[in-house]
Amino acid sequence: MTANYLVYTDKGARVPRTSDACSPASWGTFFTLNDNGRDPQKLAKVQGVEVDDESVASESASGELKYPMRFSNREPVFREDLGAYCLDFGGRVSMASVKNFQLISSEDQ
Repeated sequence: MTANYLVYTDKGARVPRTSDACSPASWGTFFTLNDNGRDPQKLAKVQGVEVDDESVASESASGELKYPMRFSNREPVFREDLGAYCLDFGGRVSMASVKNFQLISSEDQ
C-alpha cells in the first residue's frame, strides 16, 4: 500500500509546490522526499542577505564587527595510493562525494 502526500511551500497554500513524492520507511518514522531527480546544484538559490540595523551582516558591511571569523575550504591532498585528492574526515565519511568539504578558519591555515 502506498501513501500519497502533497508538499506545500506555505502553511496556508492551496496549491502543492510540485509533484514531489514523500515516501515513509518501514515503520513510518522516517520519510524521504523525492524531487523528480532535479540536480540540487541547478536549483535556484538565495543570492542576497537582508541587512538590518542589528545583524552580523550589517556590522560586517559597516566595519563595526570587532572579531570577524573568516572561513575557507580546506584544500584536498593528492594520495598516490588512491590516485585521487582526499580530505581526512576522521572516519566520519565512508563514500566520496562532491558535497563533502571542510571549513577551516584563517587562524588554522
